[in-house]
Amino acid sequence: MARIDAGRVTRVVRLANERVEEFESLLPDVEHAALAGVNPPLEAALAKVLAPRFGDRLLHIEPALGVGLVNLCRAPERVGLDRLLACRAALERTEDATVVADFGTAATFNLVTPPGVFRGGLIAPGLALGARALLHRADVADDAGARAMVAAAERAFGRLD
Repeated sequence: MARIDAGRVTRVVRLANERVEEFESLLPDVEHAALAGVNPPLEAALAKVLAPRFGDRLLHIEPALGVGLVNLCRAPERVGLDRLLACRAALERTEDATVVADFGTAATFNLVTPPGVFRGGLIAPGLALGARALLHRADVADDAGARAMVAAAERAFGRLD
C-alpha cells in the first residue's frame, strides 16, 4: 500500500492477509483510495473493507490502465502490477535509475530508469519460502542455526508449515 500526497509517494506499507482489518486504521485522514494487487483474494478483502468508506472514490487499478512506465520486458504482460507500481513509486522518489528490491512471498529486484522505463528484473524465492525449503529439504534442518533462521522468519512472516 502506498500513500500519495500531492502526487508524491510518502508512505509504503506491506499488509499481510491476516491484517486486512487493520488497513483502514493506517490512513485515518485519506479522502481517496486506489486499489491494485496480484493477490485476488486479498484485493477482494481490501475492497470489502474500503468500499463502505470510499464508495465511488475507490479506484481499482487494472494492468490495462498502465502505470506510466514503458515496459521493456520481452513479455510485458507477465510483469506483475505490484512490481510496476513499486518501480513507479521509487522513480518518483529518487528521480534517478533505481534498483527496487521487495521481499515478500517472492524476493524481486527490478530496475527502473528515467524518464519512466521499466528495464526488467528478477524474481527469487522469498525469505519465508527459502527458510521453509531449508527446514524441509536440507540436511542442516536439524542444525541449531537453521532452526534459529526458521524461527526468525516465522516471527517476521508467520508460521512456515
